[in-house]
This record gives sequence, C-alpha cells and structure tokens, in this order.
Amino acid sequence: GHPAGDEVLKGVAGQLAGYCRSSDICCRYGGEEFCVLLPETDESGAAAWAEQFRKLAASLEFPLAREPLRVTVSLGTAEYSDEVATVETLIDRADQALLVAKQSGRDRVVRYSSLCDELSLPEAEALACPLQGVTARDVMASPVATLRDTATMAQAAEFFSHYRIASAPVVDASGALAGIVSEKDLLAVMLLPDAWNRTIAEIMKPNVVTYDEGTPVKKIYDFLCRVSIRRVLITREGRPTGVVGRADLLRWFHCWLQLHGRVPASQGSPAAATTAGALSQLHQTVDALVREAATLKNNLLRDQEYLIPSLVDGASRMQELLLDVLSQSRLVDEQQPLFTI
Repeated sequence: GHPAGDEVLKGVAGQLAGYCRSSDICCRYGGEEFCVLLPETDESGAAAWAEQFRKLAASLEFPLAREPLRVTVSLGTAEYSDEVATVETLIDRADQALLVAKQSGRDRVVRYSSLCDELSLPEAEALACPLQGVTARDVMASPVATLRDTATMAQAAEFFSHYRIASAPVVDASGALAGIVSEKDLLAVMLLPDAWNRTIAEIMKPNVVTYDEGTPVKKIYDFLCRVSIRRVLITREGRPTGVVGRADLLRWFHCWLQLHGRVPASQGSPAAATTAGALSQLHQTVDALVREAATLKNNLLRDQEYLIPSLVDGASRMQELLLDVLSQSRLVDEQQPLFTI
C-alpha cells in the first residue's frame, strides 16, 4: 500500500543520499524517480557508480510485512557533451535510458550511448544485410493521428475508440512532439475526481524513445532486438512523422527475401529473382492497392453504422500495401530506385 511505498522511498532515498559525494546533486525528480548529477564524471564512471548503487539497493531489506521486503532499482545514465545543449536534454537522455532499463526487465543499468551502438555482424553478412543503406524514412509507417496536449481525457478516449489504436503521439501547439499517451494511461486515472476533464498534458509520458527520419534502420533494428518496446517514434525537426515497429521491419525483410528469390512469392506471385519477376510482383501489389482504394471509396459512400472503424481498417490495409510498394520499388533496383519520395 501507499504507507509501505513511502517507507521504501524514504529508505532508498536515505541510502542514495549517503552514497553520493559532497559534490554530487541528488534530488527526487517525481513519483518514484530520483535524479543524480555527478560532476567531473564521464558516462562510464556514472554507469559504474549506478551499478554499485543498484547492488546496494538490492541488498536492502524493509521489515514491512511478514517477511522482509526487497526492492530493485533501474537506472539510466547520460553524459554532458557538446551535443547536449541544455540540462533538459541531458535529463531527457538519461530518462530514455531509464525507460529502456525498465522495458528490458528492470534491475539494471542502461547507458544512453549504448542505445546508439549497433550489433556487430561479420563483414560478409553485413554486405548482404538488406538494411544496409536503408533509413527510417524508407521503412516507417505514418502514425494514424496525433493528439494535442490540450485535449481532455474524454476526447482522448473517444479518439482511441474511433481509431481503434492503443496509443498516440502528443504534440504541442507548434506540432512538436511533447510525449505519448496510451489507453493504459487513461485507465490509471479514469476513476479519479473530474478525471475526464483533465488534459492529456497532465497524464502523458513526456519522455519517448525517438529517432530522426535519417537514422539508419539497422540502428533501430538493433535497439528493438534488445528491448521489449515494440515500436519507436520517428521525427523530423522534433515533429512526429511516423513509427518503425517490429512488424514494419519484418515486412521490409520479407519483401527483400521475395525480391531476391529467397522465399516463394505470396498469392501465386512469380519468383522475384529477376528484375522482370520483381516488377511483376510490384505491379500486383499496386493492383491490390487500387482495389483496396476502390473498396474504401465504396465504404465512404455508404451510410454505415460503423463507418469510421471500416474506413480505418481500409486505410490501414492501404498503408500496409503502400509500404510494400515502397519496399519493393527500392529493392527492384537498388542502384536506380523506381520511386523517389
């Protein structure tokens, strides 16, 4: 319960304060999160410091129940550098690393710099990797829509119901990414007094793992292989423009295998080991896209009780086909792409 949680927070905070040097700055950042600034310490040193404190916290016992209670802590570290213009950016990077630590199973330390590391491949495998030279812009799927930070919980609930999605990026008045909100966030506070009149800004998660559109997809692939996060947001100049998830990467890889004759083409399509076969498969995908567009138009003209869900389903299928078209067109001839976006 809350009293026990308060006692644990006090105990951990006391240990944390005692573990810090006189030059360090330690404070409670919000909820169950603490922030520690370590002057004259690089990220390797901060990670070593964090690992030692993680072990210390794991050894603590709190006599709050019939049996002693033990807790674990997750920590994220980041280093101030020329790339970090503000304290807010430094804290945001550490918070992103903390998010990954939690999503990866908790009770661990994650360095922000490790999020940018790539898994190593033997040279021969790296040359044949379908993701080499591919950027997030080539693979990403556009988000269905975004929510304004001034929207109310009631509006957000209606938004999720209509679009049948579980989460959405939140933007401010300028269109810049402000955070992310999910159905779970709404459920957590929906029974509180006057909850439905609260704004999304009050309950959203402000720190989101993001990558720029120009980021090599291999880097995103490596990240998604390490953590339990299913997708990441893609941005351009701070504005959300799409998402790259596990399904998007699998779709890209499947197209690459088909267009290189590694697996049989689906739905009776010709093998794509040759340029002619690849073009034939691309034409079939475009034809399917045209048929789906016609179906979507017919649904729009009908007076259906569930018009919005029907349109969202059709638009989602069209989006998947468009992604296939982009993937296949790039892979038909990597030296001379058929389409330039």
